[in-house]
Amino acid sequence: MAKFDAVAHVYDASRGGLDRGVYVADQLRAFLPGGTRLLELGVGTGAVAMALMEAGYDVVGVDISAPMLASARPRLPGRVGLADAAALPFVDGVFDAVYAVWVMYHLVDPRKALAEAARVLRPGGRLLALDRSRIDGGVDIWGELAREVERRLGRKPPALSSGYEDLAQVAESQGLRKVGIMAVSPWRDRRTLRQAIDNTRQRVFGWDGTEDDWVGVVEPLLDEWSRRPDVDDVVIFEQGHEVLVLDRS
Repeated sequence: MAKFDAVAHVYDASRGGLDRGVYVADQLRAFLPGGTRLLELGVGTGAVAMALMEAGYDVVGVDISAPMLASARPRLPGRVGLADAAALPFVDGVFDAVYAVWVMYHLVDPRKALAEAARVLRPGGRLLALDRSRIDGGVDIWGELAREVERRLGRKPPALSSGYEDLAQVAESQGLRKVGIMAVSPWRDRRTLRQAIDNTRQRVFGWDGTEDDWVGVVEPLLDEWSRRPDVDDVVIFEQGHEVLVLDRS
């Protein structure tokens, strides 16, 4: 089972859906090279690719999750397929740009994916990787809840880091040249604590603990927080992003 199979049915609702797809597409367009043929690695539900297609680009996408692709196919008929980023089913040099959104940090070994991206890019083509940056603003309801889970489990919360420098070094070993790490406009979203609790119960952001910890620690915390007086207060969440820009030599 692929990582997001079980949450494909709630993926868009938990991450901004088509509105966020338009936001990401707008940010990426500033860094796309000449030419319109694009490949998305980890196309997911197709929200970003759909927005780029509507902007006039010729986009195809691959993903390893069949349930996620079930949402993408109606949006991108005939343009998405089941495939691993480490073994792309395309000939050499066919794309003007390859991009990946919130994908690279999920890969156990991004080396093969970067090598494959370099292979299918035309000379002078570009790879864009957009992941979460180091800077968040606004009120992070999800982060507040996640930190409390980690505290009650006696674990140290992971540091917020994009890991772009390490990724750039790997990319350069695979024939890609680092152009830069570019800041883009932040994503802003209206959220409530109740949404965070519901999404946590659905495990939309994954769970790497035991079922005993879930039943004994997480569920009681969610029940407790669901009784907070501010559970339905709307807050503004702001998430900064950066784009790692790489060119094929």
